[in-house]
Amino acid sequence: MDRIKAAVEIVKKNYIPLMAIALAYSVLELGIMKFLSPVMGTQSITGIFNSGAYTVILALLGFEFIRIIFLTGFIPMILIAVEGEKISVASFKNFITRKKIMNILLLELVVLPIFMIGLVLLVVPGVYWFVVTLISYFIVSEKEDAGILDSISKSVSMTKSYGWWIFIYVFIYTVISFFASMVPVLSIIVDTLFVPVLYTLIALIYKECSKTDD
Repeated sequence: MDRIKAAVEIVKKNYIPLMAIALAYSVLELGIMKFLSPVMGTQSITGIFNSGAYTVILALLGFEFIRIIFLTGFIPMILIAVEGEKISVASFKNFITRKKIMNILLLELVVLPIFMIGLVLLVVPGVYWFVVTLISYFIVSEKEDAGILDSISKSVSMTKSYGWWIFIYVFIYTVISFFASMVPVLSIIVDTLFVPVLYTLIALIYKECSKTDD
């Protein structure tokens, strides 16, 4: 509970920039999902190479691009806020550099395929992989020169004592988000309020892990 209280306090002190970015991301995410829903509903295995399928692929690529930009700017903002420093909406733009974007992109190229394969095969391996690699995003965000594979390895090592906490936080957010998704406006509100808190919780765990690792 102490970690949750600390995360909420950090978000409260920086609610305008953190919630503004989370709101923008949530609206864009919802827009793409609403666009994809009717198109995906008309797809079939036999029509995998038709124009509708290409539209879905392009939309998914657009979704991933927005996600990468969001992670690139948002995680450093969270890390700064956790350190007690001042942030603003403009801070997000300052972190969107080629190096940082490439770091997140390369990390996604390694983490996401294994995550998807794990989900498709037995679910549990995918969830486990997601949990133990989550901190790697904070590592590469804080240290631009950190190697991608080294960051993943370090994340796996650092989360040995905190894995269940990360799982619990993500699980609670996922359940709340799932039910909220039934009402678009409520989904946006939930994401705007809870995404900053979730990322702050993970950032706090990352800082705790870093101290233990040192």
